[in-house]
Amino acid sequence: MGTDPEKPCDELPGEDGESYFMFHLPIALAAVGIFSLADLNRELGKKFEREQSFCVTATVVSAYEDHGKPERFASDRRWLFYVYDGSRYSLLLQPAAEECTLVPGDKVRFDGRIDRERYGWAKTKVEHFLKIGESPVPSPKRCDAVQLQDPDRRLDFVRMEGVLARIQKDDIDPYNAWLFLRSGEGPFVAAVGSKSLTLPGAPSVGDRVELVGRTEPTPHGGRRHFRSASLCVTRMNVLERAPADLFAVPGIDDLDYANAATLERLSLHKTDGRVVAVLPPDQILLWTPSGRCVGATMRDGPLPKAGDVVSVAGFPTTDMFILRLESAVWRSSQAVVDDVPPVQASAKEILSIDRDEFNAYAEYYGRRVRLRGRVLEANSGGETLLTLESDGFLVAVRVDDTYPPEWSCRLGSGVEVAGTCILDTEPWSARNLMPKVRGIELFVARPDDIRVLSEPSWWTVRRTIFVALGFSAVILLSLLCVMLRAHVVKRRARAKALERTRLAAEIHDSLSQNLSGVAGQIAAVRRALVVRPEVAGEYLERAERMLSSSRTELQRCLFDLRNTALEEANLGEAVRRTVEPLLGSVGLHLRFNVSRSKIGDSALHAVLCIARELVSNSIVHGQAANVRISGALDEEALRFSVSDDGCGFDVSRAPGVSEGHFGLQGIRERLNCLGGAVSFDSVAPHGCSVTIVIPRKGICT
Repeated sequence: MGTDPEKPCDELPGEDGESYFMFHLPIALAAVGIFSLADLNRELGKKFEREQSFCVTATVVSAYEDHGKPERFASDRRWLFYVYDGSRYSLLLQPAAEECTLVPGDKVRFDGRIDRERYGWAKTKVEHFLKIGESPVPSPKRCDAVQLQDPDRRLDFVRMEGVLARIQKDDIDPYNAWLFLRSGEGPFVAAVGSKSLTLPGAPSVGDRVELVGRTEPTPHGGRRHFRSASLCVTRMNVLERAPADLFAVPGIDDLDYANAATLERLSLHKTDGRVVAVLPPDQILLWTPSGRCVGATMRDGPLPKAGDVVSVAGFPTTDMFILRLESAVWRSSQAVVDDVPPVQASAKEILSIDRDEFNAYAEYYGRRVRLRGRVLEANSGGETLLTLESDGFLVAVRVDDTYPPEWSCRLGSGVEVAGTCILDTEPWSARNLMPKVRGIELFVARPDDIRVLSEPSWWTVRRTIFVALGFSAVILLSLLCVMLRAHVVKRRARAKALERTRLAAEIHDSLSQNLSGVAGQIAAVRRALVVRPEVAGEYLERAERMLSSSRTELQRCLFDLRNTALEEANLGEAVRRTVEPLLGSVGLHLRFNVSRSKIGDSALHAVLCIARELVSNSIVHGQAANVRISGALDEEALRFSVSDDGCGFDVSRAPGVSEGHFGLQGIRERLNCLGGAVSFDSVAPHGCSVTIVIPRKGICT
């Protein structure tokens, strides 16, 4: 490969590859001076600052395709060259579409530049290379788990041995897998291509293997953050297969006082015990014949059931409370393990801060205990069946998948639970050497492990709150009704007082004045009989009209006292009820859709009186066959009109008070009190139309 993706650099037109390379080499050296892998690695260990060029000569130790992301297209292929220049190893990357022609042992000159990658670190990018010869591939150096962490051995070509304890596929990169190994110097991690694990002769858990590859610093990028260096494997050999019988290994009885570091150097161990808890997806707890609790993380396959006596083989570790076996397998066992009866305990005793915390936790971890509490939460399904409150602590009660799903318990019940005590702890790590206990859980396996001691009282806290809220609501509604009734009574009393005042004013202004006018007309008749007998009849007719008007006013006052139109919710309905007694056979067309709540009592009474007076005039004086009333309320005023198809009248010649007619004058006086106005549109004999306008401030009175 060379500058042109289609041609290697030794086939460039016009010059051979070596002359081309030698022409660019001095330029690169003069520009930057990076011509050794030591200088190159020093720059790669820094945060990217600026683009730099390099030109180095090194022997290819390995060359392989970097798959990168699974969705990478063929045009995005790239090759990784692991090279050695006699003193240092390094890793070079070249994007390329064609197959790589370099093989281990080729001596090559590379030139390229240092770029910035995704997370800000520097990376190499080979732009041109030229094979200039061949050189022996260096042999890998012996390395152990301690030396692997030495930063000076970054990218070294090494050979390591260990027992394969666990294989885990990378859930981010499907092309890679992680090997977790144990050696006499300690545990270490290695990365390997996932395809190599499917080849014939691939290692399996428990095998002693030899791994050859390069040391990698703490990886970065994505979400992989190891706290230790790892080995990137290029070749692996199985030195010794795992025992055919995985259970023909030492027991764990001699590991009582081993610390975490010692345990993680050990190979396969086994133990027998009775399964006291099954914690999906892969955890179980055992109670051994020696009376200790051992945890196990199973490798694959179905889990045993609670109560089974099994043998378990795995790699020892600890969570700082009990011994555990990782990558474990199990089989049935004939060992004799006594079924230890539960001991009476309380959450306060288990989690008491007055005792030695570590001893207290270790004493109850994995033991069957009998604990009492009150049910705070009950589930019909799932792993957590109950949540108890015991001595002020919350205790989760877990079940296995054989527990009857129809079991239920009422909230607030007092129960006694017999189950295996499990400590809910923080995860153990090198930076958390003494993980704290966050709480306890009980694992139950039989229906009779939970016994109801007492049913909850009907007067639960929730029901008491509901009853209190109900009584409060009733009292509040009662007070609201009393306040509304008092408001209605007060409003009616005020309306009655206003009505009495209005009637008194109307009697004084109309009826009293009419009667005074009648008395004056009778006195005029008495004088006229002596002086001018021929005019006495006119005075009598006028007195008769005044008496008739007085009678009408008195009838209206009596009607108002019995009228309930003021209580209607709609002004149109109030107008209808007011004018209906006057209609007889006269047709009424009403369109007056205004809410009663927007009109004050005094304004409403005035509107009804005006409408009644105008309808009465249309029927009595206009001889109308149909009367139309229309009204509406806008942002400025209340506007309504009364029109008829009667004979009409001449507004300029309409009779007034002097002739004994008080209707039009009464309309004007009512409107003056409200700040309103009236207009007449009548031309005899084409009917009459009267328009009333009352401003907003007037209708609120």
